[in-house]
Amino acid sequence: MSGDTGGGVPALTPQIALRIAALGMLGLIVIVVLLLRLWFLQVIGSEEYAEAAEINRLRSVPVEAPRGEIVDRKGRLLASNREARNVVALPLTLQGEQRERVLRSLAARLNVDYAELDERMTAGDSSPSLPVVLAEDVSEITQNSIEERRHLFPGISLASSWVRTYPRGDLAAHILGYTAQIPADRAAEYRERGYRLDENVGITGVERQYEEWLRGVPGERTIEVDVSGRQAPGGVVADRPAKAGNTLWLNIDLDLQRVLEQELKARTLINNGTGAAGVALDPTNGEVLALASYPTFDPAIFIEGDQKAFDALRLSNRPEFNRAIAGEYAPGSTFKALSGTAALEDGVFDPDQPVDSPAKIELQGEEFENFRGRDDGFIALRDALKISSDTYFYQVGSAFFDKEGERQPFWAREFGLGSPTRIDLPGEGRGLVPDRAWKRQRFAGPEFDNLRRSWLAADDIQLSIGQFELLATPLQMANAFGAIADRSGLRHTPTLARLVKDRSGRVLARFGTSNSSHRIPASQENLTVIRDGLFRVVNDGDGTAQQVFANVSNDLLVSGKTGTAEKFNEQDSAWFVGYAPSASPTIVSAVLVEQGGFGSRAAAPAVCAVILTHFDESPDDCAIPDLPEEELE
Repeated sequence: MSGDTGGGVPALTPQIALRIAALGMLGLIVIVVLLLRLWFLQVIGSEEYAEAAEINRLRSVPVEAPRGEIVDRKGRLLASNREARNVVALPLTLQGEQRERVLRSLAARLNVDYAELDERMTAGDSSPSLPVVLAEDVSEITQNSIEERRHLFPGISLASSWVRTYPRGDLAAHILGYTAQIPADRAAEYRERGYRLDENVGITGVERQYEEWLRGVPGERTIEVDVSGRQAPGGVVADRPAKAGNTLWLNIDLDLQRVLEQELKARTLINNGTGAAGVALDPTNGEVLALASYPTFDPAIFIEGDQKAFDALRLSNRPEFNRAIAGEYAPGSTFKALSGTAALEDGVFDPDQPVDSPAKIELQGEEFENFRGRDDGFIALRDALKISSDTYFYQVGSAFFDKEGERQPFWAREFGLGSPTRIDLPGEGRGLVPDRAWKRQRFAGPEFDNLRRSWLAADDIQLSIGQFELLATPLQMANAFGAIADRSGLRHTPTLARLVKDRSGRVLARFGTSNSSHRIPASQENLTVIRDGLFRVVNDGDGTAQQVFANVSNDLLVSGKTGTAEKFNEQDSAWFVGYAPSASPTIVSAVLVEQGGFGSRAAAPAVCAVILTHFDESPDDCAIPDLPEEELE
């Protein structure tokens, strides 16, 4: 028989054998690949997947650190903290439709707009494993409501935080400043310094100035979470506690600060002023004993986000503006103590030479009128300060013009005007000391002729009584008088901070002890003449501030100078700068009442109250002058 198999199995041809071999090889390859993948998953990749699973199970939660407290020189509390609870969420565990559903439920529970919560979550998507604060400092009722309905809010939890508190309300607000979340325009700066962008930082005042000392060290807690992203019971795996910030001690005296603020408010309201500012310093070292500005504000509104309070601030007379360090005003007749010093040092006038000081005087081809048209007769420098004679000091200014120098601007700068005092507060003003260069620049435009750009006799004449374009802050004037009052002749850098202590009470830093000082290049002989004049202002029967201090104990002798500064189209502003005890001063105080009228009536009583409080005497002994207006200064 030829090739017939009789209906049996077909013959295995080479082609069929090749196909079977190919299929077998393919099957073997698939099995090998599966075995290799299984081996990789079980042996090679097990550690990586275990780590990923661990990451999904564990969360690192930052722990906020409380800021350091701020206290006065006697340790009395000015700024502290309280614990609060925030509503937080992790963007990583709240995505898609579930995110929208949960946030809408939460918005209804918190009584806020859904868009606001969604915006916060979207901003947090850039760091999805970090918690996003959706609501701060929620009430206990809200906390309980969320906890009792956990099933409605997967991915949402409550976290502890710290809220800054100011237990004295608005007292010392311009010194303390306030805290808030990092401003967007400073985000890069703070990120480089190791801050999280949801942290609160000092925005103004010593809160900002001493941020590095007040900021605590954040901690970190690693927790185990369930599938909804909530902390599992007993799920704290690791805990690095936060470290609280340090305590900042200030030089200010709380009692003195309170009296100064009360006086600024009272003198502004009584005299229909627009605001006020005051400073009290220790002239021997520059320590700031009190510093205030009116109107003021409660720092808590920036923390609580009280919209009505924000609106009220915007409508009021700039309560955030620190008039004590940034308000720039013509110093008026208080400047006569400085121009008088300049006159003695430059030999312009003999201190004992009587000078005719009439109601009107012609100088350099122009006529100038004495304050309120008084005829002061023949007086020497001490009495010119005592009664604040303008026509006497007009002649001082005219004599300086004849010398063809810039001596009055020079002496103004020696006393610290025209430059920041470098107090340890942000936002200090420079003031202005006008001179020839300033005038050329001020009137450089084509609309002005050369005469307008020139320094004129009237400029020196008006400058001698603290007018023209001269501007100074209350802090600068207090510091200048401190250099006159202190027998060392030093002008110190004003200092608010006293020292820093850690939580255990260990002193970490002291401030003010190495602050720079500037020696006024005036002889003690000439400064003694100025001091004699300032003493007569307060203690002689016809001194411009005598009535204010008439009831003060004879054991406490005060010296000072009134000032009534004029400004075009505005009421006069009131000044008084004084120090005590006259022989060996331990306090110098300056008060300015914007558009408050006469210095003796509006400002001197405030300084009197501050000085008496400093010496534990009753401010009720201060009086309001009852003289007619033509006799006031």
